Amino acid sequence: MSKISQTLLYGLCYLLMSNIVYAQSNFSKKVLEQSQLDFVNLGFGMFIHYGMPTFMEQDWSDPNAPLELFKSPKLNADQWAKAAKSANMTYGCLTTKHHSGFPIWNTKTTDYNVMNTPLHRDVVKEFTDAFRKNGLRVMLYYSILDMHQGIRPHTITKAHIQLIKDQLTELLTQYGEIDALVIDGWDAPWSRISYDDVPFDDIYYLVKSLQPKCLLMDLNSAKYPGDALFYTDIKSYEQERDSLSPKNIISYRQWLVYRCNRAGSGKHLFLRRR
Repeated sequence: MSKISQTLLYGLCYLLMSNIVYAQSNFSKKVLEQSQLDFVNLGFGMFIHYGMPTFMEQDWSDPNAPLELFKSPKLNADQWAKAAKSANMTYGCLTTKHHSGFPIWNTKTTDYNVMNTPLHRDVVKEFTDAFRKNGLRVMLYYSILDMHQGIRPHTITKAHIQLIKDQLTELLTQYGEIDALVIDGWDAPWSRISYDDVPFDDIYYLVKSLQPKCLLMDLNSAKYPGDALFYTDIKSYEQERDSLSPKNIISYRQWLVYRCNRAGSGKHLFLRRR
């Protein structure tokens, strides 16, 4: 093959690859924008904070609380779904693991999980099945901060990062389509686990590789102002009302998602740029 032919061939390959990369990037952007719009249009939904704190007088439960405490013989996810449906809600979001590090799904990453409690049932599966059966969309909450596993500030190891990836892979491959993943305990002043300690890009692109339409929502309002959407697909506030300035309120559509558990209650205000 002549040098001219080789040059032309390489040139054609470059153009072809450039077009493929552009098409993939353009497609991903379109998918993200449509997913964001779909989320805004969902409106009212149910946020279920259910886990070890449900059985303790603590919002953040003891990270080494005895598994025997987790007894819930009357647990009925279908009842949750029907309650959401009766209130004209369109989706539910379940806390799969809060900061204490107690997963309520059938995880293979740790023995400290719901399957080794008296309940011995995969709550995430029951939740996703029940809400879909009742025509509701499904979202999941997950905490990066994990006090049981020692995923704390200044102690993050490669093994910790791999555990996070393994747990997220389980959640995004075993329970069908997840519309949004709400991540907490990450790059907030009180958690002090930065986007460098647990690399943001690694987690973000893992989520997108497993479920391209899944929105990643990081509760990062304490560090980033209301107009920052760089580290999240949907802006979410869990801080004091002072963080919601009139300027931000005017420039965003707003909706409320209630979060409640036995130990206390609060509100999440999810915002998206118009």
